[in-house]
Amino acid sequence: MKLYKNIYMNKTNLLIELNGKNKITINYDEKYKEEGAKASFRSNDISNDIKVKGKVDTKKLGTYKITYSIRKSGLGKSLYKNVIREVKVVDQDKPVITLSGDSKISLTVGDEYKELGYSATDNYDGDITSNIKYSIKNDKII
Repeated sequence: MKLYKNIYMNKTNLLIELNGKNKITINYDEKYKEEGAKASFRSNDISNDIKVKGKVDTKKLGTYKITYSIRKSGLGKSLYKNVIREVKVVDQDKPVITLSGDSKISLTVGDEYKELGYSATDNYDGDITSNIKYSIKNDKII
């Protein structure tokens, strides 16, 4: 009878695997779609018994770990396995600079250049207009 217990509750009979990739990179404020995992015990689907631990906050940059675990008990034994998905939230979007007025202007010799204004925004940092630096050197804006 003991041999039957070892075969029936053998850890190799309990399987869990991720749906999709184990490492995902998504952009800041992008919607995270949970792909889940699947589990089986002795070829029987037990995916509904998977416990999921962890959350992804796409409004905060960083690396998040989602743990999917499955436990199967019987014949005085308990088996446990888990898999982990790593989700990295990054800021991939470049800031946008918007000019006031036309992007090209014509001046006559002797005319004074007057800056018409600009703004800069970033999807993560918001309004970054105050971070813009420029200067005029040898008749060129740098």
